[in-house]
Amino acid sequence: MRQVQEMTYFTNLPKEEFEKRKIEDLYSKRWDIKVAYKTLKTQLELERNVSTNV
Repeated sequence: MRQVQEMTYFTNLPKEEFEKRKIEDLYSKRWDIKVAYKTLKTQLELERNVSTNV
C-alpha cells in the first residue's frame, strides 16, 4: 500500500496564477538545485578556497 505524504509549501506566488501542481514542480526543481550546489560546494571545498586573478 502506497503512503501519502502531505506537504505544506509557503510562497508569495499568487495562487490565481499558479496551480498546486506547478508550485510543487517549482519547489522540486529548486530543491534539486540546492542539493546539487551543496554537493559541488562540498566536493570542491568552496568554503575554504578563495580564487584570485593571476
